[in-house]
Amino acid sequence: MKPYWKDFVDHYANDSFYWFQPKGAVVSPSSLAGIRQKVRVLKRFEGRRWHKVQRAYATALSRAGLFRPKRARPQSHDFPAIARMNKKVFDSLGVAYITEQSIVQITEAGRDFLRSGLAELPRFVHDQLCRYEFPNPSVGTMSEGAGVFPYLMLLGVLAHFPRGIPSACYELFISRIRSHADLPDTVDRINRYLRLAKSERAELERRLASIPVLAGGRLRLASRRTSLLNTIRLNKPYMLSLLKTPGLVVESANRLSLAEGRHWEAERLVQEHLRLGCYIHFATEEDWVAFYGQPGRPASFEEALLYYRRRGDVERSTVVFRTAKTRRALPGDLEGLAEEEFRELHVLEKTLEDFLEFNLEFLEPGLRFVERQYPTSTGPLDILARDARKRWVVIELKRGRAADRVIGQLLRYRAFIVAERAKGSERRVRGFVVAPQPDHRLVEAARGARLVPLEVFQFTVKGQARRLYPSRARVR
Repeated sequence: MKPYWKDFVDHYANDSFYWFQPKGAVVSPSSLAGIRQKVRVLKRFEGRRWHKVQRAYATALSRAGLFRPKRARPQSHDFPAIARMNKKVFDSLGVAYITEQSIVQITEAGRDFLRSGLAELPRFVHDQLCRYEFPNPSVGTMSEGAGVFPYLMLLGVLAHFPRGIPSACYELFISRIRSHADLPDTVDRINRYLRLAKSERAELERRLASIPVLAGGRLRLASRRTSLLNTIRLNKPYMLSLLKTPGLVVESANRLSLAEGRHWEAERLVQEHLRLGCYIHFATEEDWVAFYGQPGRPASFEEALLYYRRRGDVERSTVVFRTAKTRRALPGDLEGLAEEEFRELHVLEKTLEDFLEFNLEFLEPGLRFVERQYPTSTGPLDILARDARKRWVVIELKRGRAADRVIGQLLRYRAFIVAERAKGSERRVRGFVVAPQPDHRLVEAARGARLVPLEVFQFTVKGQARRLYPSRARVR
């Protein structure tokens, strides 16, 4: 074996990272209609505790003909197992979520999924997979230095091979991509692999298959997962089938390729991602679902900056700021800032949020703090408070977003509080936007939402607050 491939075998053995899809049901074009029916059944249990309804949900699936028990008389533990298996599929598509309190929720993406016609379902999966990150908190712990968008990386590889590549390249090379920076090396490695003789390819796979899996420094002697290569092969039907579902990737005669006539589409998606896409290290499953479960939110520098700034992660937000500035992809409100100015702004926002937690009366007399970073289905809101008349007040810092985006996000938070805390009463929930610097665009955006009680404040940590919109406090 040539030295290049000997080094490859050594590296393969020492790095256990690969794209992993939990084994639920296989997601494919033919299974999408059934998955949608299963989500529709799950919707009957929305708002109820998952651990209490698993059996009832599985029973409802059985009655609807959406699964058949393997035994003539199913055991009591069979039904929860079926429920959990379907949950893994819902996680991969971002259509449903079980909260930390074990409450069943259908996400906004799930509602779109239910409304989609049969012909639209593959497009829905495509849009979700363009934002799907691996690793993410729904599939286990973070792998050090890894962060990739599997669908876009698969498209990126195949765009270099108009005639396709052997399917074996998936488990040998593609599923091992850790970040978009690995794309050029992966393409080069596949080109080298294609130049090997058939016997050399077989020898390479034989050597990889002979390397045992290590777990905690010990050999894992499971009967089927005898090697990392074999482990990836066992998981391949689940992950690769998901990635092929939108129809851009096809597999025929043990070859992977892009669908005929769609190379330009794949290349455009990949180039746009390489310029504007940004992997986000979500700290919790709740944070991940709030992003993935809300359609239309690209995994962009703007989203990454908003997330890290909200969490107070100065180091990660600075790295993203630096990269975005290099690629000329900074949000408008941050353009022109030097890195040191950005870090100072980050600290100012954190200080402002800390200050407001204990000094809300500077905004309005009688305003009382309830909770900070309050979790909602579209992400955590900055501060939840109550006013002197016991109405809920959603308070959001601007954090560099465009005016229409911060108002749109505030309206989503407010809608959640209306439903969850105010028993559907719109009049009992107000919205405040707080910005350390005046912004006429923000005022105009708030003015545009005339039917919703929104107010905009200029506020500094010196304890000086000025209501920018409306000019006088709303009295009801």
